[in-house]
Amino acid sequence: MAVVIFGKHLLGSNIAFNSMLILLVHAVLYTISFFRPMDRLIVGMPASVLICTIFTAIFSFHFHFRQMVMTSFMLAWSGRLLAHIIWKIRIERRDDRFDNIRKNWMKRGVYFLIQDVMAFSYTMLITIVLSIRPEFQANWNFLDMCGLALTIFGLITSIAADHQLRTFKQTPDLSNPFLCTGVWKISRHPNYLGEIMFIMGMFMMSMTTLSKGEWVNILALLYLISMILFVTGVRPSERSANNAYCTCNAYLNYLDVVGKVFPKISFRRRRVLQYSPPAATQEESSIPAVPVSPPRTGSSRNEDVIVSPLAQPGAESPGGMTQSQALHSPYTYSPSSTRDGYAKLPNQNVEVGTEASGISAVN
Repeated sequence: MAVVIFGKHLLGSNIAFNSMLILLVHAVLYTISFFRPMDRLIVGMPASVLICTIFTAIFSFHFHFRQMVMTSFMLAWSGRLLAHIIWKIRIERRDDRFDNIRKNWMKRGVYFLIQDVMAFSYTMLITIVLSIRPEFQANWNFLDMCGLALTIFGLITSIAADHQLRTFKQTPDLSNPFLCTGVWKISRHPNYLGEIMFIMGMFMMSMTTLSKGEWVNILALLYLISMILFVTGVRPSERSANNAYCTCNAYLNYLDVVGKVFPKISFRRRRVLQYSPPAATQEESSIPAVPVSPPRTGSSRNEDVIVSPLAQPGAESPGGMTQSQALHSPYTYSPSSTRDGYAKLPNQNVEVGTEASGISAVN
């Protein structure tokens, strides 16, 4: 029934079955995307990984300790991601990451093809191990223990990030428009950080069993990490957050203090500031706006982030006010979103690195 490739496992039949199943699932979803919003069709990748893992474990019918451990964690990861995506679809109903591809059939096809390859790469992390017969399995060793620890830590981080995000969206905090507590205080994208740790841990547990051409499986590891960092995960989420909070001084401080994916290492204690905008008085509201100046040259350190001139300690605002005066003003002067000069914006009463009235530090 199965095709033996290297004489010691059933890799050929498992790869053929997984690839055909994944391709079929995404082909069906792509066809449905012509009639339904594609925001509700992004469940294909975790769903196909979950199904392939179950069938591969059943067809292989092996019960080595390494195989049982990796199967359990892959089922837990795909089930977690599937549940999170379903919740996101029910709550948000529209994902702004798909705004550029929603009405273009070719771009939708490329997206589903990327998801197809990602699902296949996830299954390859476990397919080789599940296909090897127990008599050819290496003994559990220190490398497996390190991979198991990294896998557990990555899965817990992803679950914690998803739970805190759901709680924040269901009970929004009006004094803080973005999530910067819990694991989100360590990384701006802890869900993707946990996913990367999970992938690396699973690969480490499979390294002991790889031999000869099976090491090509490292391409699956590199592909998944690159997709998460640059295509489907971190980059579009970062762009969306920057567009939403680019005029918020507390968010600019958050960008400076917290790493994008991996935590920043600093020997100096740094804090993420939360703020409560003070009410403007009639006297303060009479401060005139500054005329728009000619276009500037150059750009900030992040192309999507607009840096306020008040972010620099000791700097004078475009209106000629000192920082002490500007902190109590209902307005702040910041480069406009079109980068054509300074524009008057509501003051959040936050100066980077300084505690003022209405600001509380999150330790």
